[in-house]
Amino acid sequence: MVRRFTFFIPTLIQSFNLNVIRLGMVDVQTLIGYMTPISLTIGVFYYIMSLRNQNRARQTQLIMQINDAYRDPNQLEARNKFSTYDWSTPEEFLEDLSSLEGRLTIGTLGTYYEGLGVLVREKLLDIRVVALLMTGNILQFWDKLKPLISEAREIEWGPRMFSETEYLYNELMKYLEEHPEHNV
Repeated sequence: MVRRFTFFIPTLIQSFNLNVIRLGMVDVQTLIGYMTPISLTIGVFYYIMSLRNQNRARQTQLIMQINDAYRDPNQLEARNKFSTYDWSTPEEFLEDLSSLEGRLTIGTLGTYYEGLGVLVREKLLDIRVVALLMTGNILQFWDKLKPLISEAREIEWGPRMFSETEYLYNELMKYLEEHPEHNV
């Protein structure tokens, strides 16, 4: 013979501003039956919150790594050197690119902006973050290269040359049109 254990649980019912205490008989199996879905719901909620926090922490870490690379002395030197270039033809651009100093300067910046373009395209980095951190340098880089790139692509490197940087620039321009307060 199976014996069920029961106990009283007071339940407060508020109805028409009257407080009435109702005593009910609840057996242990019924109580466990209610506790299981409640605890499962709490567990799922906690797991979702943990994933969100973990994702936020990863995003923050990525942003800090991008910012650290942006402030790297080699990046700073490359940006300073890049600002001195004055190309009028794609051939001049490609000539500077053939020198070691030109490859280091343009390669350092181009590779960095290409990487940012991929991250933005793949939705791993929000364009807002890029706009807040480095709008001016991206605009300067692409504005200087834009008139030369289409011809340089035909002459030497093909259609993928700085394509992610171009994408980054275009997305940045869209963002700045929608949010003029972030414009330089």
